[in-house]
Amino acid sequence: MPKKNAIIMVLTVLLLLATVNVIAARFPLRADLTENRTYTLAPATHDILKHLDDIVSITVYFTEELPPQLTTLRRNVEDLLAEIKRASNARVRVAFVDPNSSMLDEQKAALLGIPPIQLNVLKHDRQEVAKIYLGMAVTYGDQQQVLPVVQRLETLEYDLVEAILKVTTKEMPPIAWWETPTDSAAAGGFSLIRQALERRYTIVPLNAETAIDADPKRFPALVLASPRTFSNEALVWLDQYLMGGGRIIALIDRFDIDGQLNVTPVETNVTELLTHYGVTADDELVLDTANAMASFSGGIVTYHMPYPYWPDVQKAYLNSDEPIVADLESIVLPWTSPLTLATTAAETGTPLATTTDQAIAIPAHEAQLDPQAAAEAMAQGKPATAVLSALLDGPFSSFFADRDRAPKGATLIGESPASARLFVVGSSRWVSDSFLQVFPANAAFFQNAVDAFAMGDALIGIRSREQTTRPIAALSETGIAFFRWTNLLIGPIIVLVIALVVFLMRRARSRSIQRRIGSRREQRKASPPA
Repeated sequence: MPKKNAIIMVLTVLLLLATVNVIAARFPLRADLTENRTYTLAPATHDILKHLDDIVSITVYFTEELPPQLTTLRRNVEDLLAEIKRASNARVRVAFVDPNSSMLDEQKAALLGIPPIQLNVLKHDRQEVAKIYLGMAVTYGDQQQVLPVVQRLETLEYDLVEAILKVTTKEMPPIAWWETPTDSAAAGGFSLIRQALERRYTIVPLNAETAIDADPKRFPALVLASPRTFSNEALVWLDQYLMGGGRIIALIDRFDIDGQLNVTPVETNVTELLTHYGVTADDELVLDTANAMASFSGGIVTYHMPYPYWPDVQKAYLNSDEPIVADLESIVLPWTSPLTLATTAAETGTPLATTTDQAIAIPAHEAQLDPQAAAEAMAQGKPATAVLSALLDGPFSSFFADRDRAPKGATLIGESPASARLFVVGSSRWVSDSFLQVFPANAAFFQNAVDAFAMGDALIGIRSREQTTRPIAALSETGIAFFRWTNLLIGPIIVLVIALVVFLMRRARSRSIQRRIGSRREQRKASPPA
């Protein structure tokens, strides 16, 4: 009878497990315990997928038998695509194709621009070269976008949503770009950030001749990359662009820095307009105790050290209420000027990034940029918090509302609508090619600003999830002393504790032995002789 009951119990458990497995397969549930919800679709993704008006096809060109080191990537890709499919209400269809399975599929992958990847793998106890595919193609009608190689899960959601937006949008929004050529060796160009923007926008370069034709209805955003002195006609156009409801991203350089760290003032009258609108880029340089590492050459030796002129703005000093920076971990703003918000801009001006309260600002013409001089300036300066980036919302009054400034006979708009916006940073270097190669996370900050001005907040929350940098917070002097003494004392304390435990154990054992010996002696005394 007991044997029969055991068999029934085993069968019942197996049946229960099978039932649970079937239910779980039909109605899967997952718990995402990661801090930044890496394995959960962003709300912006849900919103974009929910508004698809036709079928979007995602063809995954993955090799069926992947090397062991890539099996986790495939499983995570499958999970992400399953989430996207569910969120789209069947508007997204997913198909897996193995190009290695047939010559025709291999030719299709090649025509799409999905290349095979050569990897060294261990097979049958031998090193072999395997040809694998890790690409995707997103198709909507006759529009198609290709992801040639899927390498990182962290960026895949953004890449897929961006591809879906591109194939479902009839034409990419145009962004006006005003860039002043510069000979500064430390600045570099802006080709990397422009290439990133061109994945979803049409970048239209402007100059003094073409700027007058720019219209806020055509260009939802205008980038001023290190603007210099404008003609009066160009200033009028820039003012009227904002008055018409335009949105300006102003990266203001008050000085140039060459390869020998020499500081040269920059002549620009755009600062006059910005000051009128409520924000001033001061002719100063910011130094902060929270800073990034910089490389310096000393003869044949290159050394790396913290550099106060490169403030590292960590999450605690980014405005968590603003989508542009809310989900970023840190940004580095090298050789930047502090911003001053006018009291009249208190209601419309919002700091996005600030320094710690230990930062100082010194006049640019007095600055010596070598590391030793920077350390001395930090020791002698008066610490205070500085604003490094600000966002201002309209309405703004026209710079040319004053009759003395206005061109004769011109009919100008006197006040902007509330939709006009300004994004200002006291430097352009943080998105130059030379710095983006070292601090790639800066690109997300800039792209978030462009997206917020041109498209709203659709992609911001998704892109910001890519930023996985976890900078270590700066410790106070008290914290440093605590960890230093703890590190010095923890070893001796452990030795003393072990010695005390051994001593107590030995004493207890000795006493136990003595008690047993005494007990035996008492027993011998009490027992009569034989």
